[in-house]
Amino acid sequence: MTTEFQVPDDTQWDETPRSGVSRICLYAGWSLVVVWAVGLVAVLIWQAATEGESIRFGALLGLVPLVAFGLIILSALIDRLHTRKTDPYRKVQK
Repeated sequence: MTTEFQVPDDTQWDETPRSGVSRICLYAGWSLVVVWAVGLVAVLIWQAATEGESIRFGALLGLVPLVAFGLIILSALIDRLHTRKTDPYRKVQK
């Protein structure tokens, strides 16, 4: 007889994307964040060196983080909808 309690695997809060679409959205979102940050630094250096201003670059620098954030949220939403079918706590009521 043993008193050791064996904890079952808990995959409910696993951080990895659960589907291919979710993985693509997550990696595309974070890739856009990295590209945006590098582009922002490059544009700021270029504008400081040339004392120029471009509306097109400004629009892109404002739009890219919104698209990236949307892709990351979409990835989380896809995973949540995927796990909702098997969520044991879905029918718990107060």
